[in-house]
Amino acid sequence: MHSHYNWRRMRLSTERALIGAVMALSLVTFGLQALVLRPHLWPAGAGLALSGETVMGTIAVPRPVAVIRPPDLSGMIGSDVTVLRVRPGGAADRAGIREGERIRGITRPVTRIGLDSGLPREAADVLIVWRELQHMAPGETLNLDVAGADGLTRGVVVEQPAIWAMDDPPWGTWFRHHLGPLSQLIAFLFGAAVLVALRAHGTTALLTTLALIVTGAANSGPLLGSHTSIPVLGPVLLIFNWLITALSFPIIGLAVLYFPHRAAVLDRHRWIVPAVLLASLPMFVIGAVTATFLSGSDAALPALSWLAMHGWTFEASFAIALAANVLIVIEGIGRYRVNFDADARRRIQIVVFTGVPAVFAYALKTGLPMVLGLLGMPIELPWPIEAVLQAIVLLPAFGLPYAVAVEHVFSPRTILRRSLQYALARRTLTFLVVLPVLALAASLVQQRNMSLSMIVSGRPLFYLFFLVMLGLGLKYRDAAQRWLDQRFFRTEYDAREILVQLAGRVPYEADSRELVSMVVTHIDTSSRESAS
Repeated sequence: MHSHYNWRRMRLSTERALIGAVMALSLVTFGLQALVLRPHLWPAGAGLALSGETVMGTIAVPRPVAVIRPPDLSGMIGSDVTVLRVRPGGAADRAGIREGERIRGITRPVTRIGLDSGLPREAADVLIVWRELQHMAPGETLNLDVAGADGLTRGVVVEQPAIWAMDDPPWGTWFRHHLGPLSQLIAFLFGAAVLVALRAHGTTALLTTLALIVTGAANSGPLLGSHTSIPVLGPVLLIFNWLITALSFPIIGLAVLYFPHRAAVLDRHRWIVPAVLLASLPMFVIGAVTATFLSGSDAALPALSWLAMHGWTFEASFAIALAANVLIVIEGIGRYRVNFDADARRRIQIVVFTGVPAVFAYALKTGLPMVLGLLGMPIELPWPIEAVLQAIVLLPAFGLPYAVAVEHVFSPRTILRRSLQYALARRTLTFLVVLPVLALAASLVQQRNMSLSMIVSGRPLFYLFFLVMLGLGLKYRDAAQRWLDQRFFRTEYDAREILVQLAGRVPYEADSRELVSMVVTHIDTSSRESAS
């Protein structure tokens, strides 16, 4: 018995250490994304976007979905690097750079990246250029050799200010590009923090917490040189960033298999867990090879060159891992249909009612513009629609912690109905207090040219009525709020009342047996009233 207790304590400590480490790395990642990297990305920074896919790092053309992957070099070897976008009024525009001009070189403090003949004709040489630009810190001053339409090359120095340091910040466009990934990271980290704060433990809680963390971190995008701003932890963050996507798939898949309880299919088919891990192995290998190369090891260059020239390898590895999770979700739906436990069914409903709309919203928000862009029909969703879709994408960050950590869950329909009822009731109470104030203020404003005595004497009953209403509202507001809480949250309210009465009785109660008897009596009474 004692050894079993020690084993449980050791397991709990290990779970907390694992979650703490992953959470810490993800929080630092969020700090880099929000404060170091994205404030300098398009349309901020230089206000400049170059061809060459992701090889150009922070000055590459912004992508609809920031996938953490090595560049696909199959169609770029030897191509010219040209200016594709220049933001009017931005630093590049003020420096005289125009769309269509060629970039023939980028000079950094200790090296010069020569692009006179375009990108190199060997994949390994292009990857070396990519690594150099990946280590360029966001905000670093650009020293460019630009060839104009006349064929003459000129040196141009372009600053890369943060969005908040610009003269006329393009906040609207910047938010549309960067608020989505940042809000996802914040929401999913918040959901994981709620589970940690509620001390949810066990395999299901562990996997769900990790799934929330890694989903946010993976969707935040590559670090693009921002890790260089942290001397010691930077290399660790770089490796974490390149492995997190591959790790997210098996963690999410296993979280589904263990939600709300361990699936019985895992006992009948013990190969499922190894298969889930194996499905993500190709993507893990690609991420590990890339992280090794970016960390400075040229030993990984031949393997990465082959992968970069065969871009389908990443797409295939991504599709395999995604297909494995889709099969797991299908199995979970089958479990739900044959599950007769009411509590388990409500938990699954919570996840379905938050997760399925999030998947469709994400597909509309990112997939539709991406597909139409590839077909030559680029579109930009109206910002109200985009904002609504982004809010729906965040729903799992709130639904999952509720379904995992709360002991007795309600169905989604009940939660929505009771939440709306409670919100409307609270607003009604507030309105009843504010209404007399608004009426009195409006009357005084309308008669502001008259003296106070003239105003009051002209409509004495009006002012008396609303002053009495205001006094009654202020006097009974707390009592009404307590009644409202008792009406909607009876169990929690009764528990609070018992604790308050107990705290007030303790200093005056000498006999502990009478104190315990009082508590038991209160609990029995509240239980009978709740049941009735």
